Amino acid sequence: GKEAIELVNAQCPDLIFMDMKMPGMSGIDATTILRKSGILVPIIALTSFAYDNDKKLALNAGCNDFLTKPISPPELRKIVNRWIN
Repeated sequence: GKEAIELVNAQCPDLIFMDMKMPGMSGIDATTILRKSGILVPIIALTSFAYDNDKKLALNAGCNDFLTKPISPPELRKIVNRWIN
């Protein structure tokens, strides 16, 4: 999570895929920190958990969308097209 924050601040990406389960800091915490710092880049939550509560947590933290693993190529294209103009 800390590394994700550092990378976002250093590289200014157009889209962020944020894994929800990372060592040291969760994707939820990393997303919350990014949003509080004013980062407006779309953040897509990635997780192997597909429970409604997991999706709510991610969206409430500031994620714009949610993908579950394994990710299908058509679903990935759909999400990227939704958030990148």
